[in-house]
Amino acid sequence: MSLLELLKEDPNNHAALLMLGGSYFIDEKYSEAEMVFERLILMEPGEGQFSIALFNTLWKSDRTEEALEEIKRFMSTADAVKEKETFDQYMEITNSIADDLGQN
Repeated sequence: MSLLELLKEDPNNHAALLMLGGSYFIDEKYSEAEMVFERLILMEPGEGQFSIALFNTLWKSDRTEEALEEIKRFMSTADAVKEKETFDQYMEITNSIADDLGQN
């Protein structure tokens, strides 16, 4: 069964949507990937995996400000204990960005 067939039967299947968005991302179809990841975030706003996927898509699309806004959105809505790993990843990202800005 293909992803699209699975999604016809179960349009809110998180795993299938995440794989579809990931496929678009790998194929550099960033606008399609963004739509999928935004849909996932609408279903689960505090899910770190979805937020990271959207962040990476926006970043690869050279939409830095929107990517940084996604970090802020996620951190204001997510459960910090449940999503500790994502919070840690975002802290590394923001520290790296701050370091890069300080060197320029």
